[in-house]
Amino acid sequence: MAVALEIVAAAKNVTLVHRREEFRAMEKNVEAVRKAPIKVLFNAELTSIEGDDRARRAVVYDNRTLRKSILDVDAVIINIGFEPKTTPLPKWGIALEGERLIKVKMDMSTSVQGIYACGDIVSYPGKDKRIVTACGEAVTAVMSVYKYLKAPYWA
Repeated sequence: MAVALEIVAAAKNVTLVHRREEFRAMEKNVEAVRKAPIKVLFNAELTSIEGDDRARRAVVYDNRTLRKSILDVDAVIINIGFEPKTTPLPKWGIALEGERLIKVKMDMSTSVQGIYACGDIVSYPGKDKRIVTACGEAVTAVMSVYKYLKAPYWA
């Protein structure tokens, strides 16, 4: 949720895919998302990312109706906390560290252009698993996506 709020000013469109029927977050953040031009897909899960040399489409599954929809995308930020499920990630071509963690570079980019990750699901040398670290990673991922979307970037 915080990542969507951070990137909304720079992006043409932001879609937040949320697996539950409602948010379980701080009320001020929930209210900010409601007021922002962010499309929220509740009861939904990202099932695949398609494209050639970069992310071009995100396939989202509605876990109530079992319907799939395809979203045109320029970038994807994966933000999963606590117990990450990485099952589909190898199919998407994303390099993993072991079976549970996504390898990222210092800008939070994955092995697939246009896909970024942050939080409990990422791995890099010297990773310190703390909430404050994950928050910093989210900011880094957002700035990296901004630079990616606004290329060339001068700031």
